[in-house]
Amino acid sequence: MYRLATLFMAGFLCALPVAGARANTLPKTLSYSFYIQGEPAGHADIKITQTAKRLVFESQTRVLTGFSVMALTSRTVADPKTYAIRDFTYSGTKGNNTVSCEAHMRADSVYGFTETNGVLSDKHLKMRYPQNIMFEDWVVEHEILMALAQARSPRKTDTYGLLFTSNFTPAEITMGYSGDILVEAGARSMTARKLVILIQGAQPYESRVDPKTGVPAYIRFVESQTEMFRDDIFGEKPLTYYQPKEKNP
Repeated sequence: MYRLATLFMAGFLCALPVAGARANTLPKTLSYSFYIQGEPAGHADIKITQTAKRLVFESQTRVLTGFSVMALTSRTVADPKTYAIRDFTYSGTKGNNTVSCEAHMRADSVYGFTETNGVLSDKHLKMRYPQNIMFEDWVVEHEILMALAQARSPRKTDTYGLLFTSNFTPAEITMGYSGDILVEAGARSMTARKLVILIQGAQPYESRVDPKTGVPAYIRFVESQTEMFRDDIFGEKPLTYYQPKEKNP
């Protein structure tokens, strides 16, 4: 779903960087609703716990894509200052398959395992970049950590190593804030910061980030016509950018 593109156009991201939100501004809980082509597709509930030494996200995610259901319980542990992910685990189902994963990032190396239907595969990988990001489709806390990490950067754009945790495939990701953009949500409308994210091999997507918390309020994936809405901002029935396709009578 999120296999999103590779190169910035020259001068595309031109806004000056702004210091990121402090970790202690993060909400303790978050919920997001997912829509695909304007139709409800799933939901994520996230609990956030912070100490001086770690930032922990625990989430329940359920998504219907076509006739396939993905249901994951995930746990992500990140550095509370840099927002770099240290440890990530999930378990659940993807379609008819039972799955689990464990990934641990240490400097420029990552190790762990993936498991599908009881078949375990140990993993160890050397990453090309000193700064790396873990990424699992539909796991919104990874989008949150991307926004927080890039907000603290002194540069307009940054390129990081990326690990697709479902199969331990490495890639590159480039991110940068490109200015302000309106989030229309009735009484909770805001001027958000637009984060453009480009993952090697696919189209770019955008995250509209709440400037008060540094947490995405809305995320749009053009390639799959997927939208993610933060429930405390948009409520139960958000107005989608993409419209449902007409069904044959």
